[in-house]
Amino acid sequence: MKVQKREVIGIGDIVFTVGRKETKTFADKNETLRDQGEKYYVRVKNDIGSKEQLVVVWIKLVADKNEFITDLKIGSTRPNHEHFFFGDKEGYQAFMHPQLRGMRAADPTLCLWYKKESNNSRHIDVMRLTDSAHVEKELQDYSAMLKASPEDKMLIQMVETANRRLREIQLQEEDHAQDIPSDDLVYTKQFLALSKRELDKMKSIFKRSIDYDRDGKISIEEFTMFLREPLSMALLVRQIFCLSSGKLSADSKYLNTNTAPIMDMGSTLKATAVFCMLSSSDLIKFVFAWYDDAGYGVMENEDFKQLLASFHPRHSDEHVARALKELDLPEGGTLSFETFEKLAKKLPHLLYPAFRVQDKMKKKFIGVRFWKRKLELYEEAKELIKQEEEKARQLEKLERKRREEYADDLRLDVIDDFVQKSKKKHRRRYER
Repeated sequence: MKVQKREVIGIGDIVFTVGRKETKTFADKNETLRDQGEKYYVRVKNDIGSKEQLVVVWIKLVADKNEFITDLKIGSTRPNHEHFFFGDKEGYQAFMHPQLRGMRAADPTLCLWYKKESNNSRHIDVMRLTDSAHVEKELQDYSAMLKASPEDKMLIQMVETANRRLREIQLQEEDHAQDIPSDDLVYTKQFLALSKRELDKMKSIFKRSIDYDRDGKISIEEFTMFLREPLSMALLVRQIFCLSSGKLSADSKYLNTNTAPIMDMGSTLKATAVFCMLSSSDLIKFVFAWYDDAGYGVMENEDFKQLLASFHPRHSDEHVARALKELDLPEGGTLSFETFEKLAKKLPHLLYPAFRVQDKMKKKFIGVRFWKRKLELYEEAKELIKQEEEKARQLEKLERKRREEYADDLRLDVIDDFVQKSKKKHRRRYER
């Protein structure tokens, strides 16, 4: 039972900065946009150009599929260059920079040509600058030389070095996606439709009330203490952060608080936004999905007992103790979501701690009235989308019916035309 799917993102814009001064100015402006929760650019790992003329590539990640770049080509701006490419006639548009036209001898010559095709299901979501092709060519040349002289120690060492360099570059490429900072602040602002004032208020709460050492990072335990919850509830808090990142699991590596991840401001506010926007029924699904990460719709009875143990470590509450006694779950059995939901509604004290945590998060971040209003607006938006989808289905149904009727009429016209021609043909034969 999956609670949330991560949105699809792709590259929507590319910008060049040339020189250290321009790059620093752009980076400062970009950081301000990120702090405000606005769309910002991500610096592509590995710069290009030379030490004298630094060239940095920046990309903007977007969620609007109509803005996705679907094709990208690189070319020189010099007509006599072997890699010269002019994409206007093929429907490409150019990303350029005035200092990349090669007007002066020291200037680089570089242009990126792109297409944005809304009907193309493929898009570009990662951009890398690497010399792996160059190293791979070196390795091939050294390997060919070594084949001719297999005892040459110098060549053996050169092949080993090239292999190591190539592997390092490939590992960098594999890890590249982890180097791109997330859009958590942007996501939070857009998801909740926050004004600048509201976002600043949430950021201020993080800085003043949670991040006491002002390093921009907090732990699961720190957030749990911020909510004034016992540390036994740190397991639930961990799952709240996993929910916003699209990962839910009851695996031991998630339950071990000694290896608790460190969260920044963006991931904290995003987790808060996603969890506080869960309705009562969604919250029950979230708790169930904690131990049903495969989405089969069943939970082991032992897992259910473990869940209650984390929520009620001492079972001191009379209602909970009585409820556990009434359940009498057999060893080795399973619990379906339908049964779990009925139990949660019949015996609300069982999952009360999860609702308590959500209520505390709402109160500490702006207030319950704020979240109630956001939920109402969210439900209205969902209803409008549902109506639009139903309207689109009805229009599609009518269009399909119209096409079928047109095809039937066309088929009848063809048959009628054939019959008329056959009658004329027989009439001419009869007249003869």
